[in-house]
Amino acid sequence: MPEGHTIHRIARDHRGWFVGQTIGLCSPQGRFEKESKRLDGNLLQDVTAHGKHLFYHWQRIPGGDFVPVGNSPADSVQRAGTGAI
Repeated sequence: MPEGHTIHRIARDHRGWFVGQTIGLCSPQGRFEKESKRLDGNLLQDVTAHGKHLFYHWQRIPGGDFVPVGNSPADSVQRAGTGAI
């Protein structure tokens, strides 16, 4: 498990590399195929970190209230209206 400072560095790096771009996503093993299709082609607006949590803020996420990211329900999810995952 990375420490908080590592998560904040990753957020800063990803913000510089990806924010403002339309992101193409896929699920190579197929485990998150449905979720990756919902995010594929969306504009990434921001990447933030809070403690040990990493959030990706999207312009829009069609088709639902939640998009699970990770391996358990405790992992980050996108809540309707927040634009953050």
